[in-house]
Amino acid sequence: MKIVMLGLSTIALLLFSLTASAEKIIISGEPVVIEKKAEVYVPSTVVTTTHDYYYFATDNRKIVCYKEVQPALVKLDSGVFRVKLGTDEVNLHCYDYSPEYFVIE
Repeated sequence: MKIVMLGLSTIALLLFSLTASAEKIIISGEPVVIEKKAEVYVPSTVVTTTHDYYYFATDNRKIVCYKEVQPALVKLDSGVFRVKLGTDEVNLHCYDYSPEYFVIE
Protein backbone atom coordinates (compact mmCIF):
# COMPACT_ATOMS: atom_id res chain seq x y z
CA MET A 1 0.00 0.00 0.00
CA LYS A 2 2.85 2.35 0.85
CA ILE A 3 4.43 1.77 -2.57
CA VAL A 4 1.13 2.49 -4.34
CA MET A 5 0.69 5.77 -2.44
CA LEU A 6 4.29 6.76 -3.19
CA GLY A 7 3.75 5.99 -6.88
CA LEU A 8 0.53 8.01 -7.03
CA SER A 9 2.21 10.93 -5.25
CA THR A 10 5.08 10.85 -7.73
CA ILE A 11 2.72 10.84 -10.71
CA ALA A 12 0.69 13.73 -9.26
CA LEU A 13 3.82 15.82 -8.68
CA LEU A 14 5.08 15.04 -12.18
CA LEU A 15 1.80 16.13 -13.76
CA PHE A 16 1.76 19.32 -11.69
CA SER A 17 5.32 20.19 -12.69
CA LEU A 18 4.50 19.68 -16.38
CA THR A 19 1.57 22.10 -16.27
CA ALA A 20 3.53 24.61 -14.19
CA SER A 21 6.34 24.69 -16.73
CA ALA A 22 4.13 25.16 -19.78
CA GLU A 23 5.90 26.85 -22.64
CA LYS A 24 5.60 30.63 -22.72
CA ILE A 25 5.11 32.67 -25.88
CA ILE A 26 8.25 34.56 -26.88
CA ILE A 27 7.73 38.20 -27.83
CA SER A 28 10.60 40.07 -29.46
CA GLY A 29 11.34 43.77 -29.58
CA GLU A 30 9.59 46.79 -28.16
CA PRO A 31 5.85 47.40 -28.45
CA VAL A 32 4.61 49.78 -31.14
CA VAL A 33 2.57 52.62 -29.66
CA ILE A 34 -0.99 52.81 -31.00
CA GLU A 35 -3.37 55.71 -30.48
CA LYS A 36 -7.14 55.63 -30.82
CA LYS A 37 -8.48 57.98 -33.50
CA ALA A 38 -12.25 57.77 -33.83
CA GLU A 39 -12.98 54.03 -33.79
CA VAL A 40 -9.59 52.85 -35.09
CA TYR A 41 -6.21 52.44 -33.39
CA VAL A 42 -3.40 53.93 -35.46
CA PRO A 43 0.25 52.88 -34.97
CA SER A 44 2.87 55.58 -34.41
CA THR A 45 5.09 53.91 -37.00
CA VAL A 46 4.79 51.46 -39.88
CA VAL A 47 4.02 48.00 -38.52
CA THR A 48 5.70 45.00 -40.09
CA THR A 49 5.93 41.59 -38.50
CA THR A 50 7.43 38.24 -39.32
CA HIS A 51 5.51 36.64 -36.44
CA ASP A 52 1.90 35.62 -35.98
CA TYR A 53 1.38 38.38 -33.41
CA TYR A 54 1.53 42.16 -33.06
CA TYR A 55 2.99 43.76 -29.92
CA PHE A 56 1.43 47.12 -29.06
CA ALA A 57 1.37 49.68 -26.23
CA THR A 58 -1.71 51.78 -25.58
CA ASP A 59 -3.30 53.50 -22.59
CA ASN A 60 -0.33 52.68 -20.33
CA ARG A 61 -0.58 48.95 -21.00
CA LYS A 62 1.05 46.42 -23.30
CA ILE A 63 -1.04 44.10 -25.44
CA VAL A 64 -0.25 41.17 -27.71
CA CYS A 65 -2.61 40.86 -30.68
CA TYR A 66 -3.44 38.09 -33.13
CA LYS A 67 -5.65 37.84 -36.20
CA GLU A 68 -7.33 34.76 -34.68
CA VAL A 69 -8.58 33.98 -31.17
CA GLN A 70 -5.94 32.25 -29.02
CA PRO A 71 -7.61 29.63 -26.78
CA ALA A 72 -4.43 29.22 -24.68
CA LEU A 73 -4.77 32.86 -23.57
CA VAL A 74 -8.41 32.66 -22.47
CA LYS A 75 -7.56 33.55 -18.85
CA LEU A 76 -6.08 36.93 -19.82
CA ASP A 77 -8.07 40.15 -20.17
CA SER A 78 -8.79 40.52 -23.86
CA GLY A 79 -10.66 42.52 -26.44
CA VAL A 80 -11.05 43.08 -30.15
CA PHE A 81 -9.19 46.14 -31.41
CA ARG A 82 -9.71 47.69 -34.85
CA VAL A 83 -6.19 48.60 -35.97
CA LYS A 84 -4.95 50.34 -39.11
CA LEU A 85 -2.21 48.22 -40.67
CA GLY A 86 -0.89 49.86 -43.81
CA THR A 87 -3.96 50.90 -45.80
CA ASP A 88 -6.19 48.23 -44.23
CA GLU A 89 -8.24 48.32 -41.05
CA VAL A 90 -8.31 44.91 -39.37
CA ASN A 91 -9.88 43.46 -36.24
CA LEU A 92 -7.26 41.95 -33.96
CA HIS A 93 -7.83 39.79 -30.88
CA CYS A 94 -5.65 41.42 -28.22
CA TYR A 95 -4.56 40.11 -24.83
CA ASP A 96 -3.01 41.99 -21.93
CA TYR A 97 0.70 41.25 -21.59
CA SER A 98 1.40 38.93 -18.65
CA PRO A 99 4.80 37.50 -17.68
CA GLU A 100 2.97 34.28 -16.79
CA TYR A 101 2.19 33.75 -20.49
CA PHE A 102 4.79 35.79 -22.40
CA VAL A 103 8.56 36.28 -22.36
CA ILE A 104 10.08 39.39 -23.95
CA GLU A 105 13.41 38.96 -25.71
